[in-house]
Amino acid sequence: THTILVVDVDKNVRSLVKNILKAQDFLIYEAITCKRLLEILLNNDLDFIMIDPKVSDGNVIDYISDIRARTPAPILLTAHK
Repeated sequence: THTILVVDVDKNVRSLVKNILKAQDFLIYEAITCKRLLEILLNNDLDFIMIDPKVSDGNVIDYISDIRARTPAPILLTAHK
């Protein structure tokens, strides 16, 4: 089982990604804040991270060095309107 973190404030985006990947036996974590993203990183080994940079408590780009220090998982930054 692969573990993926989806970080996006849009519930529809998180739900779509979760439904597609759960059908393929992925374990999905979700976050809408930088704080929650960092909590998940501290407590879980992740295989992949999908991030919309704009979250409810800031910009994830400001935390990239913290994320990199905690995981070697590939990161996909998604577009933000």
